[in-house]
Amino acid sequence: TAPSPALSASPAAAATGIGVEDGVLDRVLKVLEEGLGIDAIAPDDDFYDLGGDSLLAVELVTALRTLFEIELDLDEFARLRTPDAMADHVRAARAGTGAASGGVRAVRDGHGTPVYLMPPAGGTNFLYHRLADRTPTGTTLRALSFPSDPALRPTTLRELAALYVGWIREEQPQGPYRLGGYSFGGNVAFEMAVQLQRAGEEVEQLIMLDTHVPETYVGGHLDAEGFEAAFPVLFDAAAVRGVDPRMLREQGFLEVWQHNHALLKGYYPDRPFAGDITLLQAEEPEGDALLDALRMNPRDKSLWEAHITGRLLVDKVPGDHFSMFDEGDRIARLGAAFGAALAPHDREGAPRC
Repeated sequence: TAPSPALSASPAAAATGIGVEDGVLDRVLKVLEEGLGIDAIAPDDDFYDLGGDSLLAVELVTALRTLFEIELDLDEFARLRTPDAMADHVRAARAGTGAASGGVRAVRDGHGTPVYLMPPAGGTNFLYHRLADRTPTGTTLRALSFPSDPALRPTTLRELAALYVGWIREEQPQGPYRLGGYSFGGNVAFEMAVQLQRAGEEVEQLIMLDTHVPETYVGGHLDAEGFEAAFPVLFDAAAVRGVDPRMLREQGFLEVWQHNHALLKGYYPDRPFAGDITLLQAEEPEGDALLDALRMNPRDKSLWEAHITGRLLVDKVPGDHFSMFDEGDRIARLGAAFGAALAPHDREGAPRC
């Protein structure tokens, strides 16, 4: 049941001098109820448990930004989770007391050396929050945010990796480091691992979620017009048919995806990673239509072996590159595989950031 309206304001609301009677929570609930098609959502209901996903989040973030005239991105929305937390964020943002967005954000607090996850193409870490809910270990999970200001975006993948290395070393000055990422995020994590080793640091774990090998991206530069033409195929492959591209543009998702793809097309490792890679690989291949549209070369992911001195540890998970995160059995099995990969490196009592 929903909490009584007579309850006192939450700490964040109290800090701004605004109580629950300001109507913010009611308006947040209305946005969520309309978006999810559910009546009588409670203030402490979890967006994910109600059936929310990353595509609906794009629409809701746009609606909340417009309604309240505040800054809000997908990563912030994924972290907020409940209507109460969303209302608190709105109040803080309108009062100018919200915390500044940092380069590294918490996905889940836990134990042991943190695992730093790099965002996939598009720049949002929404999927990592959903994955964390289905990962049985208590590992601390952190995610890096893609630079929001286009003027500050690196022009090469190595530059982006160097930026991220600087961010995580502000939190964790010394190794051992644990890095990972889905798709493009795995490519960036690989280059970060190489750069950290070059600096004399230990990289204890490198985990990839269906990340393509560098050979997949060699040749076939794709300009803005070509990427625009690939959007319908991309939407179809990612099962986002029916989502208005203008909404994705408003969130900057498509522009970031194009930028990230260009970084991949211009990158090839200049040295191997001295260690193992754990690869959680989708059982089903991506369609030829998508690879052709993005000018990607079909290459077996076992080619990662050529870029490491250690072992390639492969665990197959159901689905394809996009559907491996689908609700139900697929994300449950992905979470189990992710947890199994993390567990051997977890150490209770190890220092946290």
